[in-house]
Amino acid sequence: MRSSNLTPTTTYSLFRHPITPTWEHPSHLKGGKWSAHLRKHLSARLWEQLLLALVGDAFSEIGEDEVTGITLSVKNGEDVLSIWNRNGSDGRKGLGIKRILKEIVGGTVNWEYTVFEEIREKNNGNGNGSADKAEKEK
Repeated sequence: MRSSNLTPTTTYSLFRHPITPTWEHPSHLKGGKWSAHLRKHLSARLWEQLLLALVGDAFSEIGEDEVTGITLSVKNGEDVLSIWNRNGSDGRKGLGIKRILKEIVGGTVNWEYTVFEEIREKNNGNGNGSADKAEKEK
């Protein structure tokens, strides 16, 4: 099934085993992700291109296991495509990933980078933002 036919409010992912698409995962402790908000007609094609790139080791020059996976969050108005990596504070690796993304999908996509350490700091700096939220809701 093509991503353009997927149900809104669903997230699909492809990650290296046993990594999960959560910023709390040990592989993402110092990591981050490049994300792009895309119109529906673009997201299906770019998702497929990035799936093939990930499986085909297109990011291996950055580091064999630097890119941990990709996600596609299907929304009502737009979709969010994200590429996750291990080293969010390593600018050379981050820029290398962005350069490869531009080679794969073209330069018209606006990519934004999020460092997971910053998310943890916003959630009391203990690296367990989800657990904190659940604890506060009790």
